[in-house]
Amino acid sequence: MSKAAAYTWTGTEGLLMLERDSRERNRGPNQKLIDALDPQGIHVMSWKFPHNDAEWRAKWLVKLKGQKDPVEIWMDNGFEAFAQYTTDRHPFGDDEAPSEQEVSSE
Repeated sequence: MSKAAAYTWTGTEGLLMLERDSRERNRGPNQKLIDALDPQGIHVMSWKFPHNDAEWRAKWLVKLKGQKDPVEIWMDNGFEAFAQYTTDRHPFGDDEAPSEQEVSSE
């Protein structure tokens, strides 16, 4: 195992809370995507920037049920909601990522 790079992510429960926060904003997932979310999914924020000095506009890689590859979505979230429902800590809890071999054998 090797040291993992820091990245921002959330689980499906957190993504659903962010979706709720995005409803009165310009960008967010539609109901079809929400219904297709993998309940055990890890969703990774790949890029964000401040938008209108009031929120983050972020591009997410979202895990759907039965699909290996994630889909990209854009979502606008308030600064507080984004901080509350995302994390930079490693999802495996030990700051170590699985090796390429471990990932490809799943």
